[in-house]
Amino acid sequence: MKQRPCSLPPVPPLAGLSLIVVLFLAAALAPGSRAASDWDALPDRLTVEQGGLFALPLPTAADGLEVQAFGRPIPVHPVGEKSVMLVPASYHVPAGTYKLTIRSPEADHIILVEVKARAFPVQALVVPPSTEQLVRPEDPAALERKELEARKVAASRQRSAERPLWDGPFVWPVRGRITSDFGLIRTVNGEPNGRHSGLDIAAPEGTPVVAANGGVVVLAENHMTTGNTVIIDHGWRLSTSYLHLSEILVKEGQRVAKGEVVGRVGATGFATGPHLHWAANLDGVFVDPRALIDGALDF
Repeated sequence: MKQRPCSLPPVPPLAGLSLIVVLFLAAALAPGSRAASDWDALPDRLTVEQGGLFALPLPTAADGLEVQAFGRPIPVHPVGEKSVMLVPASYHVPAGTYKLTIRSPEADHIILVEVKARAFPVQALVVPPSTEQLVRPEDPAALERKELEARKVAASRQRSAERPLWDGPFVWPVRGRITSDFGLIRTVNGEPNGRHSGLDIAAPEGTPVVAANGGVVVLAENHMTTGNTVIIDHGWRLSTSYLHLSEILVKEGQRVAKGEVVGRVGATGFATGPHLHWAANLDGVFVDPRALIDGALDF
């Protein structure tokens, strides 16, 4: 008996269309495609001032991500199933456009970062020779002490919590007139003395100084140049410093809350009058503390 060829029943037009839609949705919802779509949502360009910083959320977990900007690696911090990076732009970085490169397991992602120029004034200080020795010691013992204290400060900033300890915007640690701005170029008795790493805020001696946000005290002691010094770690390699205090009211390892008194305004160390030197440091880079107040860490 002759067999008839076997054939499948024809697919109705609407059923075929439904099949195409199902396949399209499956492809769109595939993990790789979803990640690619999330990556596409990142900005193409960002702008930051010299001495500024910005926070950038990323659509995937921190594992496997490598970030480079301004010639240095940028840490990526986990936030649930996603991640975020905090990027500082040093006052040493010339104005211009730079590539921020994010290497993920799927692909490389490039964001162009425009660093805007900022005017940094020059400040010429004239001080007695004895005061100058606090920043440029000639005595071998004093020089050794200064170098030891610099290593202590650097080590304290490495002891940073792996989670954010701050809560919302930062606050002013003391109110007063800013006598020396962030990033200014300073000379002492006619000789270069580097850049000013923070804000000098004039206030009467003994005025309470508060923590700009929550964190853990990682250094609280007297140093030759900075006088009575407190450094607070806020997590994720972000710290704030409170210098030239007349009195230290916290201890190393102590947890402090935003607004808690940590010391009192003074003129210890290299100081020409009572003031607070307030500095912010992100992953070894000094940034303008006002950026923390203005919400640069919002993400």
